[in-house]
Amino acid sequence: MAIRYIVADDLDGATTGVDTYQFSVDGVDYQIDLTDDNHQRLLAALAPFTAVARRAPKNGKAQARRGNATKPRGATSADVRAWWSQHWQSHSLPEPRSHGIVPAQVRKATTPPRPPAQTDQTAARPPLAGPRVQGRPCR
Repeated sequence: MAIRYIVADDLDGATTGVDTYQFSVDGVDYQIDLTDDNHQRLLAALAPFTAVARRAPKNGKAQARRGNATKPRGATSADVRAWWSQHWQSHSLPEPRSHGIVPAQVRKATTPPRPPAQTDQTAARPPLAGPRVQGRPCR
């Protein structure tokens, strides 16, 4: 038994000549099913903005992830397990094991405390003075 999917235009409900299009606004990705006529209407509505906009790099997200993947994020599991096997009784932790997931309470016990947050944010941050485009601040 075959299953047939019918894709309908999200604006007018037409079912012939419908394609799915993707776009992003304010960092949110959207998909919309449109006929060619409604797709042209969408492009015409966006034309004044896309004419003056910059294209974002295609692999911007992948580069950010790849750059962070090589940096250590904290103690390795072997380091945590070594500390755990020596200090589990004095810190009221579960009995250590040589494999499996290290419990969150053990990881928390091995993580150094963070410095206290600054309460006066205005003193920690210089005044905003960024690049300007045609006399207006960039956002």
